[in-house]
Amino acid sequence: MGGGGGGGDERLRAAVVDTTRLGYCVIDADFTIVYANPMLAELVGTTPEALVGANGLELISEEDRQLAATAVAERLDSDGTFDDLGVPIPLRVRRADGSTVILELGALNQLDNPDLQGVIVRARPMFGREHLDEALHFLASGAPANLVLSRLLPAVEGIIEDGRALLAIGAPPAEWSVPAEVSPEMALLFGDERERPQIWEDAHASGELEVAFVEELEPTLAAAARAEGFAACWTLAIAPGEVEGCVVVWRRARRRPLVSVSVEMRRIADVVRLALERDEALRTLEMAARRDGLTGLANRATFYDLLHAIVSDPPGNAKVAVLYVDLDGFKPVNDLHGHAAGDAVLQLAAQRILSVVREGDTVARLGGDEFAVVCPQVEDASEVEAIAERLVRVFDDPIELDSARVQVGASAGVAVHHPGAGDDADRLLAAADAGLYEAKRSGRGRWVHQRR
Repeated sequence: MGGGGGGGDERLRAAVVDTTRLGYCVIDADFTIVYANPMLAELVGTTPEALVGANGLELISEEDRQLAATAVAERLDSDGTFDDLGVPIPLRVRRADGSTVILELGALNQLDNPDLQGVIVRARPMFGREHLDEALHFLASGAPANLVLSRLLPAVEGIIEDGRALLAIGAPPAEWSVPAEVSPEMALLFGDERERPQIWEDAHASGELEVAFVEELEPTLAAAARAEGFAACWTLAIAPGEVEGCVVVWRRARRRPLVSVSVEMRRIADVVRLALERDEALRTLEMAARRDGLTGLANRATFYDLLHAIVSDPPGNAKVAVLYVDLDGFKPVNDLHGHAAGDAVLQLAAQRILSVVREGDTVARLGGDEFAVVCPQVEDASEVEAIAERLVRVFDDPIELDSARVQVGASAGVAVHHPGAGDDADRLLAAADAGLYEAKRSGRGRWVHQRR
């Protein structure tokens, strides 16, 4: 690598190229490597001498080879059509031992430079950023949060030399993603509210990457860390938002993070936050689509889906029952006290119904003042009749509102599906509706089992 400027300048340039942590090579117009620095040789697991004379494209994995050839061809363009600066491209490179490493490659055309007469190729290790890029791709494509997070742990570990990364997500006790190399005891200590380490609190208070050496940790956590061979703990809180959590790095070396590492970890923590907040928003939307907005009960669509599923395939071949419920005296509440009072009555009525059903029963609001209950695995008709009796009687007491005391009752129709009877969900619901009609016709505040 020639050039003017004196022997001192030449030695300086040679020292920079030979000791930099970036890989460099020069290729000619036929992609033959004419120079390679020691770092590039280290990245691909060989020597500079072994690289010289090799075809540079053959170092690229077959999946990326055409992309690399096109990128170099653009650098060789002579009419200026592709004369922009360009940006480096992550490419998979084959190492001498057959493994693959992802390097960020950039190129500069120096064919017209008499001292070089080639294309300078710069190779930079990704330091885990390929995993961050993959996580961002998953995030943009709508992949589940756990898939996004699975790529972020390797992204953290790519920027540290000796240690393990993990994520603590959610309010205490946190849910953890724990590599096998990290003691579960250490994770539980971080995830247990009663023993939440001070470094967790410090990270959330400062918003910065906090560092504690082993002797500065709580005694139990310090003992677990020493047993695993760790000397330092770095903790960075996920940026303020809907989700609480931390990115945690256990280091075997007693070191503080460089500024560049802190910046990269903040980028990763921001992606963690985005993934979790998006996942939470999707869950909220899904719940809103399946729940009644006023009472929080299952809505009509959810009720019908569940009823059809249970009737078509009853759990344990057991009986399935439906209660069709209508409030008595609800209309006067709206007329006399207004719709806000009516809404409050519906909410309190929902709570009363929930209080008398069994665990595993589903209560739904079908609309207006109509409710329904699906009771799977009913052993005997008397079991669901007891539920109906409790449901009607729970409305004997007046409902206390902020502005008034109102008396609202309930009537119910009961129907039971017997396995093998051939009844479908619609006929079962129609039978319960007929029972409700009979209960109201007979004087309200009662239930009727519509037997078929």
